[in-house]
Amino acid sequence: MVSVDIPPASRPRGRHLFLAGVCLFALFAGIGRVSMWEPDEARFAEATRQMLARGDVLTPWFNDRPRFEKPVGLYWLQLPFFAVLGSSELAARLPVALAGAGCVLFTYLIGRRLFGGQAAWIAALALVTCFRIITHARQGLTDIPALLFQMIAMHGFLRAYQDVSPGRAWMAGWGAIGLAALSKGPVAAIPLVVWAVYLTAMRDWSGLRRLRIVPGVLVAAAIAAPWYVYMVAVHGQAFVDVALVSEVVSRAGGDVGPRRGLLYYFDVWPADLLPWTPFFLLALGYFALARARLNAGERRAALFPAVWFLVVVGTFSLSRSKLPHYILPAYPAAALLVGLFIDRARTDAAARRLWWAGAGLVVTVLLAASVLTWALLRRTAGTAMALPVFALPLLLMGGGVITVLLGRRRGPVAGSAAIAGTLASAVAYASMFVIPHLQGLEPIPPLGRSIAAIAERGDRVGQYGTFVSGGLVFYSGHRVDMLVTYDDVARFLSAPGRAFCVLPRRDVTALTGLLPPGALHEIAQQPRLVVRFDRLFGDRSPYEEPMVLVSNQATHPADRTAGDALPRTPNGHK
Repeated sequence: MVSVDIPPASRPRGRHLFLAGVCLFALFAGIGRVSMWEPDEARFAEATRQMLARGDVLTPWFNDRPRFEKPVGLYWLQLPFFAVLGSSELAARLPVALAGAGCVLFTYLIGRRLFGGQAAWIAALALVTCFRIITHARQGLTDIPALLFQMIAMHGFLRAYQDVSPGRAWMAGWGAIGLAALSKGPVAAIPLVVWAVYLTAMRDWSGLRRLRIVPGVLVAAAIAAPWYVYMVAVHGQAFVDVALVSEVVSRAGGDVGPRRGLLYYFDVWPADLLPWTPFFLLALGYFALARARLNAGERRAALFPAVWFLVVVGTFSLSRSKLPHYILPAYPAAALLVGLFIDRARTDAAARRLWWAGAGLVVTVLLAASVLTWALLRRTAGTAMALPVFALPLLLMGGGVITVLLGRRRGPVAGSAAIAGTLASAVAYASMFVIPHLQGLEPIPPLGRSIAAIAERGDRVGQYGTFVSGGLVFYSGHRVDMLVTYDDVARFLSAPGRAFCVLPRRDVTALTGLLPPGALHEIAQQPRLVVRFDRLFGDRSPYEEPMVLVSNQATHPADRTAGDALPRTPNGHK
């Protein structure tokens, strides 16, 4: 058995309410107030909107072309929210935020089976306030829903392994594997790899039999396979080339996506796990050194999340193409070890001393973050920001002080809860009152809204650059042509009919010599904010040259009112 009998901690209702409040602040507060983030969030949202407009819930479309890059799972989760709430940031993000809350719940359920209620509660707090989890659970991307299904699978397999009469727990695990495959393809296999490695390390071959691999594969295939079969039947080789060859084989080989070295993720996860990184590292050291003082059940319980973390990081390190969020499935495992370590610090003097070392580092990070936040807001805060710029830095600084005070008076568990509460409050405050008023974080959405306010059916929209911005397509409501060279832009603007183009300021200057006098009219511009240390504290402005919206005909957003906007048709045009 992978379980430890630990008496339930006191006041479970208060703990659960606190955890619910932290989830509400960290995952849901202000999620509809911030524009879509580039490059992918608006692509998913626009494809979901297109599904609803076309009445085709099987083939995602983006910018008048089928979108084969990701499976259909996220679109299906977003569809009912789009149907009820309309095409909006809130509708795109709400199902993902709910999936993030589900990940927190299953971290708690897994931790309770492994370690007991209080350690599980701390682990859940750590996960929901982990930097990478917060940032992805507040975006309409597929990674968090896929993680939720992996967590459900992990919990189902744990039940099948632990319980004397597990019933159909194995089926729940395999069903979640099928749903994960519908959300993000091959990453669905991560729970299976983790369990195979763990049981092999334990030499527990009976545990493998409890997973019911053959019937389980059939259950997962029955859920995931029909959509893939349909896509191959309808779209043929084009779907296979993108969904399998490009997105799986070529990414693993490094032909698609950024190529990074073998140890890349060992530079990534320490930052992405903040503010819990010091506690995770201390937990690894503590359980390695205190192994002799742990009983067999405690050693097995601590080994499971350690294997889980190493399997995820190790597996994705073998891929030549790497992005930071690929190792999202490692963070619940890290949170579980953090929860167990902090719970041990209540009663173990050595663990308590280590906790204070970690808390000192976290408080230092909070103080540094307060200074950097103040520097950022001092240089970038708009006049529409109702509260003073020092409110958020003061919140972070106050959280550090409260962490120390609660740690001294009530112990490591209370101090850790203060860290989680501070982070959740800061995220909620920033999302509701700060980020919506920062100019230049995402310059494309305001320009897309300007196009939507002006453009008629049949007007053309283009973008100069290397890829079509999802935000420009979503917010303009038009198909966007990608223009690669200055000559492409000149021909696009010289063609008959009204045309709009988004490009950097320096390229507007370069185009003037390729077009007749008076053929280029600037409509709007948006600055681009660069958040860098030297820009925050030096004399150089934190803003780079703006993105500019131009047209081949003189016009202005004020020429049309909001009531003049035309409805979108299924092909994305007005």
